[in-house]
Amino acid sequence: MREDQQQNQQLDQLQYQRYLPTDLRINVAWPGLSGCLKPDPGVICQGFNGTALQFRSVQAFDVGEKLILDIDLADIQLSELTATVTSSHQVSEGQWSTAVNFCFINKLMRAPSIRCNLLQIADRLRSSADFSTHITERLQRR
Repeated sequence: MREDQQQNQQLDQLQYQRYLPTDLRINVAWPGLSGCLKPDPGVICQGFNGTALQFRSVQAFDVGEKLILDIDLADIQLSELTATVTSSHQVSEGQWSTAVNFCFINKLMRAPSIRCNLLQIADRLRSSADFSTHITERLQRR
């Protein structure tokens, strides 16, 4: 009986779209007029948890630097999210890994829809990770 339930759950999971952090599109800008003059550094998401995210880019960022982020995952689009750089370190020649925290002190960031959408994104990305971990564990048992 337990095995049947697991198989049904796996079939249910296969019906829903799975997302990876790299499916999350992120555009980075800087606040103010100077931000309009700097090009988007072209970042790739490495991790996301609803209150922070980590990305890779060809540009180093300064700890404490303020950023404006637009993020998009399938049907969820969020614009002009404020974030602060918490770490940035070089991972290889010309590649930097940067972590940012969303600035919920900002009044616009406290909107319930913002938090809800950030949590939905985190849940979709976590579901993908949980599913791939489950498949990997199952394959290793064989």
